[in-house]
Amino acid sequence: MKICSDCKEEKPLKEFPVSSGYKRGYCRACDSTRSREWYEANKSRVRNKAMVKRYGITLEDKKTILELQNWSCPICGKDLELHGRDSAVDHCHSTEKVRGILCKDCNTGLGHFKDDEDNLLKAIQYLRKSIEEGI
Repeated sequence: MKICSDCKEEKPLKEFPVSSGYKRGYCRACDSTRSREWYEANKSRVRNKAMVKRYGITLEDKKTILELQNWSCPICGKDLELHGRDSAVDHCHSTEKVRGILCKDCNTGLGHFKDDEDNLLKAIQYLRKSIEEGI
């Protein structure tokens, strides 16, 4: 049995998380609450760190790109937000350079076509042919 440093309740040892061999003084419930509160207080910091790690740009860079794009997807024109789940950082997979901010659908579409211009042109020709045939 152990007393939680936060809620002061005595609980079984299995209720206390072990991290890297270090036993924490908080029970799982209090630890979870503290983690959630820390994340809410530091959400922008966490997002910024993840953005830099994954794409090499900061949230401020993303905001600048969105401003240059008039806060819309350059392919379909959908309105985008800085923290919205509807936007994605589009980047070249071979150079890792950021090309812009797209809506999730357009970014996924490019990904499915493997960023290959020939595949995209063939898709356009296919669509045009079906339209001409009235399909």
